[in-house]
Amino acid sequence: MRTLLLVPVLLLIAACAGEDDGSSSSKGIPGVSGFTASQGDTLLTLSWTNPTFADFAGVEVRRDTVAAPVLVTDGVSIYVGVGFGATDSGLTNGVRYFYTAFVQDSAGKYSAGVSISAVPNPSGSVQITFAGVGGGGGSHGIFDPSLAADPATGRIWMSYSEVLDSVMWPGQNALIQTRLAYSDDSGLSWTDTGTVLNPAQDITLPVAAPNNAGTWVNEVSTLVRDPNAPAAERWKLMWHHYLTINGVRAFDHGWIAMRSAPDPAGVWSPERKLFVGSLYNTADNAIIGPPEVQLDQLHADLNSALVFSEPGLLVNASGLHVSMLAADGTTAAGRVVLVRLPTGGATWQYRGSFMVNATDGPALGCDGLSAPALYEQEGAYSLIATPQTNSFYEGTLLFRITDLSTASIARLGGVPQTFFTHFGTSGSFNGASAYVPEATASGLIYCEAQATAPIVFEMYASRRNP
Repeated sequence: MRTLLLVPVLLLIAACAGEDDGSSSSKGIPGVSGFTASQGDTLLTLSWTNPTFADFAGVEVRRDTVAAPVLVTDGVSIYVGVGFGATDSGLTNGVRYFYTAFVQDSAGKYSAGVSISAVPNPSGSVQITFAGVGGGGGSHGIFDPSLAADPATGRIWMSYSEVLDSVMWPGQNALIQTRLAYSDDSGLSWTDTGTVLNPAQDITLPVAAPNNAGTWVNEVSTLVRDPNAPAAERWKLMWHHYLTINGVRAFDHGWIAMRSAPDPAGVWSPERKLFVGSLYNTADNAIIGPPEVQLDQLHADLNSALVFSEPGLLVNASGLHVSMLAADGTTAAGRVVLVRLPTGGATWQYRGSFMVNATDGPALGCDGLSAPALYEQEGAYSLIATPQTNSFYEGTLLFRITDLSTASIARLGGVPQTFFTHFGTSGSFNGASAYVPEATASGLIYCEAQATAPIVFEMYASRRNP
């Protein structure tokens, strides 16, 4: 049995600058340690370890719904005493609550606060289904969600893959295409828009059967709102567009594509052929032109990349960031990389590798990491990835990014440190997850398929918020 080297915390714990009530100094008073929260239905169970010192008088925990309390007078008091835990009940599911624990000494002075945040939700995952036109079911299911919130409306948009049987080549190829859905209740329920953003296309190849069965598919999409872009390009969609031949993925006929729109429900621009790896077949230049970037030639770290896949988008003031799997032929040989298009710039930059699967995979008990995605929460950046062994997805791991500009993640002794994990049904193919902080009702959304036929891909709301 493999053992994943995990940090056993449910949430990010961050020390913040705290003060007392304004009448005394906090210097020299130690704070609590191991401050965590366990989620429940309309409640959160807090626990911590008290410091050991002669003048220890107790702990006060303050709560707020806007930001972590900084002063002992901020928010509301939910606990005062000498214990090491408290249950905060009567809360609203799907709302994020912020807590700060202050230690008091016998002179009435308080320590700096230690803060956490958490979201109460009912326990257990629930399967995601779609209301609305089209339904977005797919005869073989749904997979690969990507989430992006619109701050102007509060709506959360989701691009995802719908998997159908081929019309021309049933039993040989699958139709994989990108659909669009949304939630207006923090991910509690979802409506499919009836829009297929990137339809799959069956074709007949000029070779003998059965290898004449061709299907262009569009999968592993990622959606983002880009406030730095012109209004007509405010939303961006990126995905892997490639050919399947008689059920085999022909990645030499494929590329990372991108489109843009003023609004997810608006008119999307024509497809751009953005990135390719060294395996790319130049005969496909006849299809929407040559690639904009031969990405394997951008940096020495990328020279061995045959194919780029599974893009994940993130935007901040410095530019448009894309995490991707740079595949070298096997999971163990690939790496999770980051490229950036600077704001106002025209040239893509290689920023670094979050993971090198040959070393980081075995350290985490797997062949390597796949399905990378990025998100930002309270000024901190995180990487979502799926451990994979023998091409089998084995859950979801979240890593804290310590420096986005260099694609650096938190490590201990060189080993990537996880701060949140989620695993689907035991023995299932599960992972390929998505999250945004606005999705408090759904929490992390992950995908799952049973390992036995017939294989149907499903999507679940974990109802767990990192």
